[in-house]
Amino acid sequence: GNQLGGCDVCRKNERPQKLSRVPEKVEDRTARAGVGAIFATDDYGRIFFTASTQGSSSHEAIVRGDLQRGDELIGVDGRPTRGKSMPEVAEGLLGKHGTTVELQFLRQVGDGHVEKTIELERRPLQFDDLRALSRQQAV
Repeated sequence: GNQLGGCDVCRKNERPQKLSRVPEKVEDRTARAGVGAIFATDDYGRIFFTASTQGSSSHEAIVRGDLQRGDELIGVDGRPTRGKSMPEVAEGLLGKHGTTVELQFLRQVGDGHVEKTIELERRPLQFDDLRALSRQQAV
């Protein structure tokens, strides 16, 4: 795709060294970890998995074949997602780094559906990835 003008300027202003040296106490309070999954919602409020960020546990699930684009998210840690807003669902997906979350998906197979439960580890989110996908919900 086309490179956005001013990208080099952006890079000069970013100081990853500084960001990674946040004192642990502050990090515990503010840092949220997620599964690196990108979701989109349809007109009926259903939530679909659309992509994953590199190095995330959801990306590993794709590689294993446990997760694929178009899988509908129907539960988080046993709580149904139907009727919930994306921010509410995201709240359940985000948590402390190193903890796990159990996701229930519905996958269309032929004329029917198959339900699948997968466990994913929460890891620090890659905000560069999130910025690139800001139009969708990344958790």
